[in-house]
Amino acid sequence: MANMRVHELAKELNISSKDITDMLSNNEKKYTAMSGLGEAEINSVKGKFNAKPVASNNAVKSEPKKAEERNVKIQENNKVEEKTVQTGLKDSQYTEILSGLEEGEQVIVTQRSGQEKVGFEPKRRMF
Repeated sequence: MANMRVHELAKELNISSKDITDMLSNNEKKYTAMSGLGEAEINSVKGKFNAKPVASNNAVKSEPKKAEERNVKIQENNKVEEKTVQTGLKDSQYTEILSGLEEGEQVIVTQRSGQEKVGFEPKRRMF
């Protein structure tokens, strides 16, 4: 599932879509401005163009451990570990990770159903 298209990331980073497609394209896969990018590809591009990495909001726990600190789960050596990260800017889909992750670490992301909301509790019915 794509998180962002090449042209959207290019606009966010104030660079051309061609810069991104040239960086990512190889013999196995060709990218266009409309190609969808996953989190790993987004972070790779942001790393090359000196932008801060991001994590899906679903991966970042909402309860702060301390001011601006959040916990994320990562997969390392086939084990799931929890790490504390410093977060920055946030929008409806992504949270900027300022520190606490190393390049190449894989953040575990959970998906919510389309109807599920944070704090959502189904109504109980009495029969």
